[in-house]
Amino acid sequence: MVRTYKKKNLESKYSEDDMARALLAVNEGISFGKAAMTYNVSKTTLIRQYKGQVQSPQKFGHKLALLKSEEFAIAQNLAALGDFGMAFDHEQPRDFIKMYLDDYGRCISVFKDNRPGPDWVYGFLGRHKHFLSTRMCQNISRKRAAVSETMVSDYFKNLQESLEGVPPANIINYDETNLTDDPKGKLQIFRRGTKHAERIINTTKSSISLMFAVTASGRSLIPYVVYNAEHIQKSWMEGGPVDVEYKSNSGWFDANIFIDWFHKVILKYVRTLPSDEPKVLIGDNLASHINHKLVPLCEKHNIRMVFLTHNSTHLLQPLDVAIYGPLKKHWREVLTAWKLGAGAFHTTLPKWIFPSLLLQLLERVEPQWEHLAKAGFKSCGIYPFNPEHVLAKVRRDPTDQQQEVSQPSTAAVPSENKRKHLHSSTSSWSWWTSECDTRTIHFSTRFDGS
Repeated sequence: MVRTYKKKNLESKYSEDDMARALLAVNEGISFGKAAMTYNVSKTTLIRQYKGQVQSPQKFGHKLALLKSEEFAIAQNLAALGDFGMAFDHEQPRDFIKMYLDDYGRCISVFKDNRPGPDWVYGFLGRHKHFLSTRMCQNISRKRAAVSETMVSDYFKNLQESLEGVPPANIINYDETNLTDDPKGKLQIFRRGTKHAERIINTTKSSISLMFAVTASGRSLIPYVVYNAEHIQKSWMEGGPVDVEYKSNSGWFDANIFIDWFHKVILKYVRTLPSDEPKVLIGDNLASHINHKLVPLCEKHNIRMVFLTHNSTHLLQPLDVAIYGPLKKHWREVLTAWKLGAGAFHTTLPKWIFPSLLLQLLERVEPQWEHLAKAGFKSCGIYPFNPEHVLAKVRRDPTDQQQEVSQPSTAAVPSENKRKHLHSSTSSWSWWTSECDTRTIHFSTRFDGS
């Protein structure tokens, strides 16, 4: 745990008159110590003022252990590592700096075994807070991280052709998700020192699949629920929202379920639109979504299908980007309230209860739905059409981009006397080489001011 430092009291314990009297006493032959004690002033300050020394503004804290230019390079490279999905936590920079100091034969006395302490990391982040900060990260797979600028650019070229002449109400995004029977953990109040913080609440790993669809104009289409059952019972559809389609199957969206959803949701909405206007349907390129029955239906109703690039839903799927996060949050709240109330003695979520909880969920999300949908389409660069919203998020291949690190000001460049401590005569600091998939990333900066 980082120490909590108490700032020193900078207020003088004596007045200017006291100091003047002490100086007068010294002029009359009284010793510095006796004058300081008599008038309750600082002896060292009294001596400095008597000798005419000008005291510079006081700076608190230890002097920098590393050179300013070294700290600048560290900060720049930490920022670059974060850009490429290899961000450091608070521990890794300490090991990294120890490795650098050991390699260059330098010994920093204030670092134990040449490894900075946790306090140094917090101070370092504070000194460079203008472009470094700590954030809660999201983990993405290597396949998702491998989505390239070229892949995204090709997708937007195809999308631009498909969106030509299409109004926002005719641009539809669909995606399937599931609502689990687990409200997840939550911060609770416990007695200090409790080893096992537990809350008594029944949970299971079961889930119910749903398909949602939204338009670029912010409208939500009919939700489509799929139960994992051979046959659907009437009670499983009662007490819920009026406009919801229910289906029973394996619980997953296969080709037959997708075609049924297409008929009951998409075509039902498309028939309310002018027949001569083109429509665009944007979604995942799953095998279950590509069916031989789909093509003639799309041609008949003037629907253009646009499938997302592989492993790119976190960038290109409006429902994923803007809607499913708040939706799942509200679902956990609804589920928790039921499990702590009427459902306290149910070991799992019964299907006949689910419609009523779904109704509560949609009532909570309804006021935000239009705003979230429009924000999702905008963030994904679909409407208004702007590929840069996504291309700016795609990590460029470092072999195609030279990561130039700007040089600190002249004041930050070490003097000739300090530069002798640097191990390399070429004054360069080759920082880091890291393998990420098939990519090799090199970061470097120069200390010689060139």
